[in-house]
Amino acid sequence: MNTLQRYSILLITVLFTSTILQGQNTNNQEMIKNLYDILQNSKASSNDITVLIPGIKWEDVKYSREDNERSSITLDAIMKKEWGSIVFEKLDIRDTEKNEVIVTGIVNGRQPTECEFTSTRFKHSWDLKDGKIVSFKEY
Repeated sequence: MNTLQRYSILLITVLFTSTILQGQNTNNQEMIKNLYDILQNSKASSNDITVLIPGIKWEDVKYSREDNERSSITLDAIMKKEWGSIVFEKLDIRDTEKNEVIVTGIVNGRQPTECEFTSTRFKHSWDLKDGKIVSFKEY
């Protein structure tokens, strides 16, 4: 069984159990943590993630206009395979009272045409409904 299949089974299991136990915030956090593990440890594309999480609405919202798009690692760019060797560090995953999970941290990676690694601080907001991800925002 290849890596993507293993992670697919893991994510489907997490999604299923989080629907059964939807009132427990730790399940929301665990589901989001597993998503970052998949992005970091596999070669999943945006199509793979979309199949695993149907109905997700990808929104890319940035408050800082000073970021250089070429040197800033966004989740959208990771999923489009514009960045490789992705490593998430100092992940802080928190629930809010509004079925939202906020994730902050640092993502490291490099573009396939470059030799140097780049680090970007990030803040992601995941909105959940009935134990399923319904939207995403990146600040």
